[in-house]
Amino acid sequence: MGDLGVKEWLGIIGLLLTLGGLAVQQGTILEKVAKLESRSMPDLKPLNDKLNSVDKRVELIELKVERLDLKSSNPLFK
Repeated sequence: MGDLGVKEWLGIIGLLLTLGGLAVQQGTILEKVAKLESRSMPDLKPLNDKLNSVDKRVELIELKVERLDLKSSNPLFK
C-alpha cells in the first residue's frame, strides 16, 4: 500500500462521511421508535362502557317498537 493520492483520500473521507451520516440517521430513527413505544394506550374502558349502555338502550327501543307494531296490527287494540 503505497502513497495515497488526493482522489483516494477524498474517496476515503467521502466514505467516512457517508457512514457517519447513516449512523446519525439510524440514531434518529431509533429515537423516534423509542418515543413511539413509550406512548401509552388511552384507557378505552369508559368508551366501551358507554357503547354497552347505548347497545342496551337500542335493544330496549327495538323491543318497544316491536310491541307498538304488534299493538297496531292487532284489531282488538284499535
